[in-house]
Amino acid sequence: VPGYPGRSFAKRSDFPPAPQWYPSPVYPTLQFQGDTSSDEIVGHEFVYPLVHDSLASSDDERQRAYILLFNITTNIMTHDWYLEGENHTRTNGVTWNPTELNDDADRQDDRGLNSLEILAFLLQTYAYSGDKRFLDGAELLINSYHYDVNLINTKMIAVCDNNFSDDELAYLSYFNLVYAINTITSSSNLSVKQKAEAQLVMDHILEYMRIGLDLTHKYKQMEKSPFYNFIYCYASGQINQTQHLFTNINTSSPAFDCNALSADAVWYMQRWPLELIAWPQFNSDRLDIQLNIPAECEQKPLSLQMLPPDERTTKKWNTNIYSLDDGDGFYEEDPTAFLISYWGMRYF
Repeated sequence: VPGYPGRSFAKRSDFPPAPQWYPSPVYPTLQFQGDTSSDEIVGHEFVYPLVHDSLASSDDERQRAYILLFNITTNIMTHDWYLEGENHTRTNGVTWNPTELNDDADRQDDRGLNSLEILAFLLQTYAYSGDKRFLDGAELLINSYHYDVNLINTKMIAVCDNNFSDDELAYLSYFNLVYAINTITSSSNLSVKQKAEAQLVMDHILEYMRIGLDLTHKYKQMEKSPFYNFIYCYASGQINQTQHLFTNINTSSPAFDCNALSADAVWYMQRWPLELIAWPQFNSDRLDIQLNIPAECEQKPLSLQMLPPDERTTKKWNTNIYSLDDGDGFYEEDPTAFLISYWGMRYF
């Protein structure tokens, strides 16, 4: 299926056929895992523009990155804002469909996040293709279904529903959206007319996006995360690359100063342990820790304030950093969380 990336892949000889695993239609020795989620789609849409602009070493590699980006967004847009997967069926739990997002009460937690995701996908693909279908799609979702207004509530706050995976998806999508807008404004491949048409849409989106970004970062800034802080600074227009995008936007100044956020991020990375094995940590009996009893919600004990990263188990950004007792020593975390934060702060 064009524009449908697998959730994962393996050699067919690695293990016998299993549910949700399918033979690759392209590589006879490989199999892929189906039922791809929005997590994978956000990741793919995050990396392909960066590969195209910064990592590709040849026109062929740039073209491959562009085609992959184009096909994924086309898959979603041409299948009623769902992702069509194996056997030409919709993947479970993945939707950017306006009727489902706006009218289904069970989707209220996804409404702002998924609106942000799809608007970023559409503008990213328009930035590299100039295909008006993608800009028209964004205008449709804004004018008819208020996806711009949905951006205000990107992070829904409930004591027992602090979703750290959704936080990671949101910040990747904030980056995707602003990176796309910056690409459009600086593009030499789009005509003056194409840029002008896009500018009306982009200015409208940025106004609501910044409100939602500030509301979201009210909670995330407490974590002193270099990952979340560098994206906030990039997406709020506080760095040279993106500052010009907000000159015509009718919003107040960003709620958080990036000098302070950068200092927090540097502190965090200096306290990052070089040892990435998830050794057991038992902090809940420490006398210097205040427990966050209302937020436990039948989970493990949580702290009211975040512990430094070298005093708790090593985790990725999509896990609860307030967990006190965790780890078993039987796996080693990969360094992605550190590297994306380090290079994000260095490059952007």
